[in-house]
Amino acid sequence: MFAGANESKRWLRDNRILLRAAKDLEERRSHYEPSLGPGIPDDVDHLFNLEENDFVPHFQRVSISGEDTSGVDTHIHAASCMNQKHLLRFIKKTLKNHADEIVTCSKNGETMTLREVFQSMNLTTYDLSVDMLDVHADRNTFHRFDKFNAKYNPIGESRLREVFLKTDNYLNGKFFASIIKEVASDLEESKYQNAELRLSIYGKSPEEWDKLAKWAIQSDVYSDNVRWLIQIPRLYDIFKLNKLMTNFQEILNNIFLPLFEVTNDGNSHPELHKFLQYVIGFDSVDDESKPENPLFDKDVCPPAEWDDIENPPYGYYQYYTYANMTVLNHFRA
Repeated sequence: MFAGANESKRWLRDNRILLRAAKDLEERRSHYEPSLGPGIPDDVDHLFNLEENDFVPHFQRVSISGEDTSGVDTHIHAASCMNQKHLLRFIKKTLKNHADEIVTCSKNGETMTLREVFQSMNLTTYDLSVDMLDVHADRNTFHRFDKFNAKYNPIGESRLREVFLKTDNYLNGKFFASIIKEVASDLEESKYQNAELRLSIYGKSPEEWDKLAKWAIQSDVYSDNVRWLIQIPRLYDIFKLNKLMTNFQEILNNIFLPLFEVTNDGNSHPELHKFLQYVIGFDSVDDESKPENPLFDKDVCPPAEWDDIENPPYGYYQYYTYANMTVLNHFRA
């Protein structure tokens, strides 16, 4: 009798667990199952394009330009779009296959092969590791564009960044384009994953746009799964200190004048005309930890008269960037 009572209690307890699990499963299914709305009978499912993925909890369907995607990775600089292991494999593979290719040229005309670059650092492929690359971002890079930017130097060496992660170098960005294509190929294989990769325009000269567009078009880094966003570092004070320009208006001219020219006549910058079809926006970046004077009122001098060595405040950059983009978008419409 006692044993039978214990058995009944155990049976009731197991039943409650099973019922609770079944109820929980049903609630989850009803939460993720597409609703047909009130008054619509259940036998018209065939009228809707319901697929197996529509019932998968972690599958989020978003439509971008008429295409289905599960998400877009944003705020990713092109130079950091690959993970550390991918970059490590790529560097080792490139050193193995292109060791004798000339990759740099100093100001005095002295050239170096890829093998010589690594020999100058006393490194071989066997020495390289993920920890040695040290290109991962951590919490110390938050709001610190200077530290974040330094992470683009593999092994802390600007020479390796110049060789592997630049669009404008001795090889015309050959290696950089190759690894971008590998990342794009991975995105295409995943089918529902896209990326918004960032490239920099500094406003140092009006030729920057043509050089960047030439790299993108001639290297054929196009992918249906990739769009490009242009980030503009706020470096007027650095340019002014090095006597590269006299006032802030020169930066605006270098950034926007080529865009107005190519909008007016696509043949004036043919490669830029093609590249801009896949550029979706602009961003302004800098070391966010630096203090600045936020004052921006009607008495602030216009860009042509801003010839002070001090960097304009963030609001000043944004206002004139927005003003030029608004006119440009109306012109391109």
